[in-house]
Amino acid sequence: MKLLLYSWRWRKAAGPKAAHWEIFSSVNPGVALPAQGSFVSVLSVFISPTSRGSVQITTSDPFNAPTINPNFLSTTFDTFALREAVKAVKRFMPASAWANRVIAPWGALGTAATDAQVEAYARASAEAIFHPVGTPSMSPFGAACGVVDPDLKVKGVSNLRIVDASDLPFAPDAHTQGPVYLVAERAATLIVS
Repeated sequence: MKLLLYSWRWRKAAGPKAAHWEIFSSVNPGVALPAQGSFVSVLSVFISPTSRGSVQITTSDPFNAPTINPNFLSTTFDTFALREAVKAVKRFMPASAWANRVIAPWGALGTAATDAQVEAYARASAEAIFHPVGTPSMSPFGAACGVVDPDLKVKGVSNLRIVDASDLPFAPDAHTQGPVYLVAERAATLIVS
C-alpha cells in the first residue's frame, strides 16, 4: 500500500516508507460528545497533503481578516489517502485490544460503510490540525511563484525575512517542528553573516 501511495505523489517524499497519515487520540472539538458514559475519540490525521489552499488580502485595511480557503481534499491523492486513513481507523478500533473499551462506533462515521460514505464523512469533517504551512512559501531565486527566496527574504521587499513554518513550500511527511528548527538555524546563519 505505501509503495502505491508513494508512486502517486506529485513531489519527492521522504521515501516509500514515509507516513501519509497518523492515528491521533484526542477530543475533537468539532464533534458533539455522547450525553453520558466514557468514550475515546480517534482522529485520522493526514500529514502529507498535496492540495494547496490560499490566503488573500481583500482590503487595504489591516484590521480586516483575509479570505482563507484551505482547499482541503482538492486532489485525487488527498481524497484517496484520507479516505484510506479513516478506513484504517475503522479497522483499528474494533481490534481485540480495545474489546473492553470500545462498545460501538458513534456518530456519522459509525454508520459510514461504503467508500463514498467514508469520503463524504472525511469531506464534511476535514480541518487543519497543528501543521499549517506554506502561506508565503519559499521558491528558488528568480522563480515567479512563491513569496520567499531561499535566503528567507521576501521577494521585492528590502530587509524583511520570514522565518517560520509558513516558509515551507509543502507540508513535510512528518511533524513540522524539525523543519522549522532547520529554517531557524539557516536564518541565524544568514543573519549573522
